Amino acid sequence: MTTTETNPIDAARLEAFVGQAVTDMGAAISGLLLHIGDRLGLYKAMAGAVLREAGFSRVRRATQTPFNLILEARP
Repeated sequence: MTTTETNPIDAARLEAFVGQAVTDMGAAISGLLLHIGDRLGLYKAMAGAVLREAGFSRVRRATQTPFNLILEARP
């Protein structure tokens, strides 16, 4: 019968690895939810609702880039 030598598990390295894996999974899920919200138009609707609640009656899209949506609001 042969014996196999095993290395002890380094608890600190294991904890760091699991922590990084959980962080990466959270980032992936957040990215997916942001994409879904954008495709559904939720962020544009929320921005319009907030501006209207603040007293602005006219809101229009002034310009848009791949990363920014610029709205013009008038009372």
